[in-house]
Amino acid sequence: MTLTPDRTTPLWAPPQHTVVPVEAGIHWDAVAVGQELGLAALAVLDQETRSQPGPVIWDTRVNRFYFLVPAGSLSAVDPRLSGRLLGRGTWIAVPGLDLVDPIGVCWPAPPNPSAPEQLVDPLRLAAALHHANTSQWVTRNVGDRAQEILASADQLAGRACIICRTSVGPLYSAGSVTVPGDGVEYVREVVSCTEHQGVHRG
Repeated sequence: MTLTPDRTTPLWAPPQHTVVPVEAGIHWDAVAVGQELGLAALAVLDQETRSQPGPVIWDTRVNRFYFLVPAGSLSAVDPRLSGRLLGRGTWIAVPGLDLVDPIGVCWPAPPNPSAPEQLVDPLRLAAALHHANTSQWVTRNVGDRAQEILASADQLAGRACIICRTSVGPLYSAGSVTVPGDGVEYVREVVSCTEHQGVHRG
């Protein structure tokens, strides 16, 4: 990823090419989760926010993700869903905004250049963590490519929108997904809500 010279950056961002310890609880708090859960939750947030989830740090040295949420908002996240809730008095390694390759400490989701102070929505994050903990990966054909998404039991049973998980009707046919299981792949018909009718249809 190439950064433009005039890119707007958050005030707390370290200089490029550096990794600097920054204290939580001032500009943001952080929700720390393991790598597998972090990747899954980020995939959910990416889908829901059109790839603008807010800043997320990945420390590949310890296989941990840090979702940066507004300071004082940790009560919105159930600690049973995550590894650690980090506020004032804890320090996190924060990479410069040019460090986006998954080596060492990096940004799988850097701050939004159009809204540099925007953070991860804690309520949306809590829902994404819950979804990631209770769902499975399936394959959905989107146009001419296959897309790996997380789907809950309700989504696979056609009781909830395959995109946003709402169960509020009416719900419309949205193609199918392929579900792996015991060496056999199963095809399930899925649905979408009114808002997402015809969006990313396979």
